[in-house]
Amino acid sequence: TKGGILAMIQSSSDVALKSTIQATNHDFEPTRRDPIRSSRIGNLPVNRLGVAETVELIMRQLRVNPEGCKPFSVLGVNAQIVNLAMESKPFAEAMLAGDLLYADGISIVLASKILGCPLPERVPGGELMELLCKEGASDGMSVYLLGGLEGAAEKAAKILEERYPGIRVAGVCCPPIGFEKDAEESARVLESIRTARPDFLFVCLGAPKQELWVAENAPSL
Repeated sequence: TKGGILAMIQSSSDVALKSTIQATNHDFEPTRRDPIRSSRIGNLPVNRLGVAETVELIMRQLRVNPEGCKPFSVLGVNAQIVNLAMESKPFAEAMLAGDLLYADGISIVLASKILGCPLPERVPGGELMELLCKEGASDGMSVYLLGGLEGAAEKAAKILEERYPGIRVAGVCCPPIGFEKDAEESARVLESIRTARPDFLFVCLGAPKQELWVAENAPSL
């Protein structure tokens, strides 16, 4: 699909951090792949960016990516996500495959301060989604909404078009429960996304399914 497709996850509701969560009180050092300083919460490096900086980085990535470039995946981190990553190696690997991990839970921000590696602020997934649509509307960018309850994606798409004139809805899809285990249904969903060629792909399948789905499928989009 078009270079710079964005797979962004709006994580589930925040839950209390387990007392067993371990985290270091030092920064992750920037690398070639991840030039943004991060704070380690559990075993996940959460990028130390505020809302405005997160939006700016994602939009810059979309605007400079050449045609055919690997999708830039953005994943939200809250207490549930941290716990899942500590309990499941495959899930942790799926999260670590993301290009940008943002603090989608206030408990993550509080934990970072206690651990001495403070994150600047919470970056709510829903707010991030709307801000990206607002910015993308000025460039005539397109969105594809995957998941949610029946009819929810269509309603959300209509609201986004009304609220942010200029944004284009490339497609919506609410696949049946368990679609990822059905080869034919999975292929249909992927083909729909490839045909639509959206700039933004918003995935709402619930944790941990959505993160695992992105890790497995984003590279082929």
